Amino acid sequence: MLATTGSNSTESATQLCSSTLVTGLGNFSIYPLEANISFSSQHLLEILSSSLPSTRNLPYIAIPGLRENGRCLNGCCQPNPCLNGGTCAESCSDIREQYTCACPQHYQGKRCQIFHPRVKSCQSYLKLKPESKSGVYYLNDTVQSYCDFDSEPGKIWTLIESFSLENKAFYRQQPFYVNVPRNETIFNWNDYRVSYQAMVNIRDNSTHWRVTCNFPSGLNFTDYARANLQDTDILAFVNQDSCQKYEYISVRGRSCTNCLGMLVQRDTQHMHTDSYWSGRNGCSWDPSAGALKDEDNFGYYDVTNTQHKCTESSLSTTQWWLGATL
Repeated sequence: MLATTGSNSTESATQLCSSTLVTGLGNFSIYPLEANISFSSQHLLEILSSSLPSTRNLPYIAIPGLRENGRCLNGCCQPNPCLNGGTCAESCSDIREQYTCACPQHYQGKRCQIFHPRVKSCQSYLKLKPESKSGVYYLNDTVQSYCDFDSEPGKIWTLIESFSLENKAFYRQQPFYVNVPRNETIFNWNDYRVSYQAMVNIRDNSTHWRVTCNFPSGLNFTDYARANLQDTDILAFVNQDSCQKYEYISVRGRSCTNCLGMLVQRDTQHMHTDSYWSGRNGCSWDPSAGALKDEDNFGYYDVTNTQHKCTESSLSTTQWWLGATL
């Protein structure tokens, strides 16, 4: 969620509205005027200006409660203090709130200074704010997720899950087609997963999925996988164990491009690949050299290999993402 600040001139205008309320009228007590007045507000201002020498050099005197033909006129919208296209309305009902801003879509705050859109994926953020930087953003106003705009040129990624090896006990038996959100309103890299519905919303705005290891330390392609959702939809890949097409996959540096590699997701097994069995099961990608028997990669982690970056230590983390190409 990003916040923007206004220009100095706008800030000065707001301060002037508040300061003239105090300095322009000296020690006089001003109360809201709810009764109809028969003379113009400009006439009243001229009387006050001529009666109070200290106000003669002020461009405008703000008087809370002053109304003309039922319309509040206190000068606090001159110039408009509302940012990002907000519409200002002067308020006479409360001396502490001299104006209100009607904010355009995706903005909020006293002066519409806070960019707070209701979006379903990181792609939507970048469309609204092309200058957005990678970081934690809100999705649909409630779910926190990490948006990666930078690690792969031309690609935008929304994080759907991240967990450390020491937390594998919870994740290892949870396929993506079940609803088991974890800390989706309080993002962290060690124990995090969005709800199934959030995954569906993100998937519907995505074209690809990928897996990374230890992403907070930087993207590393030694242990990495990426595939097109048209080839394998991770939410619809139910109780299967088969060779699937990858745009790129690498485990312990054993990589291939546009090839078939092992992919597993069962009712009691988190989605993962098996570098020991991939070639043995007839897939073109065969990273068995250096693999442990039944070694699991990118999830499940029944058998782990410290040479795989996602399982180097108990603090190693695994990330699953959904994304699209710009």
